[in-house]
Amino acid sequence: MEFLNEETVKKERIKRIREYLTSKLEKYEGEPIKLDVDNLEKVLFYESTNGKRFAIDRKIARKIDMSDVCFDGMNVCGFNFTGFKGVKINPNRVYERKFSDTNLAGVEFTEEFNNCSLNDVSFAGSKGAFINPSKNTILRSDVFTDVMFMGAITSADITYCNFAGSKNAVISLNVPGVQQPINVLYGATLTDATIVGSFDGCSIRGVNFKGAKNENGENIRINLNELASSDLSNCVFDGVEFTEPSKRFTIMTGADFTGSKGFNIRTHLLTEDSLDHAKLSGVTFDCAAIGGIRLEKIVGADFTGSKGACIWSVFNEKDPVLDIKRTELVNCNLTDAYFPESYFLNYILRSFRGLDTCTYKGIGFDAAVKTCQNEERETLGKVYTKIDNAIKKAE
Repeated sequence: MEFLNEETVKKERIKRIREYLTSKLEKYEGEPIKLDVDNLEKVLFYESTNGKRFAIDRKIARKIDMSDVCFDGMNVCGFNFTGFKGVKINPNRVYERKFSDTNLAGVEFTEEFNNCSLNDVSFAGSKGAFINPSKNTILRSDVFTDVMFMGAITSADITYCNFAGSKNAVISLNVPGVQQPINVLYGATLTDATIVGSFDGCSIRGVNFKGAKNENGENIRINLNELASSDLSNCVFDGVEFTEPSKRFTIMTGADFTGSKGFNIRTHLLTEDSLDHAKLSGVTFDCAAIGGIRLEKIVGADFTGSKGACIWSVFNEKDPVLDIKRTELVNCNLTDAYFPESYFLNYILRSFRGLDTCTYKGIGFDAAVKTCQNEERETLGKVYTKIDNAIKKAE
């Protein structure tokens, strides 16, 4: 009809198709449907000032087979493709080549990534993701599961990135002359990555080393005294070999040393909160300077598998100030920890608070104390009986 604007008619038609499609698929629970509809992409997407976006609800879009849909120009930032079928994307044709806060599960990529920006992207469950780090910008927080790397990563922000399940991930530390050398690795999971270079001058708070290897296929080796920071909180050190005892005040909060070798620390270098929630298997405590671990409070530490963990209390009944203080042990596993030789059982119970929340060799510490007391009573009973019998026999 000549009296109607053709573009207006098309827009109204597309709007009605979207509404009809939504109403029909709202309660549909079968396999994604294959649509043979003219201008399908205009039905599914709308053009915005910053790329095209889905014009229908994501829950509805997931019920449509996307095999014949072109995603060129789509703004994928903030989008989650989980549950979609048939999505194929040329990464170099999405809006601004930018991937941020994007979950790419189920997506198949048709070309290698080239000059793309990757920030907080999850590739887990995707196919065909080939990434040359020298041709793309890696910002942070990416999950590289199912990614094939086409070269070494020498200049990037890999903080909070996860390399578990990736292939050919080679991370070169402290490469001179590059714009953004890798020396801050906060929160990175290095599983399945190969590390080239030393960690000297690096910050490693929160790094998971489990499954990482050096360029020779050997375990990661770290000199604690050459790190940029002695904050080891929340690290997972499985497979790491420490080359020297720590000579600096060290924060170990939440760290897991299970499977590591050579971690040796002098107890006078521990600060309050240092051991909280740490798994200390493989850790050796050097008590030479002050006789043991002397902290006012330890929360959630697991001493199983540690050596030299002699725990002293700040309590001192002869000191008018320290007489009112007690070291507090909260929810600790005290297996393989021990108390000073001078601490008899009653003194231990007087010197510490929170022992009723702790465990020892798989049972509550209270139960362990009762077992100890019962064994002592039994032992003394046997001795007392022998004494009594000897006296009767002599009478």
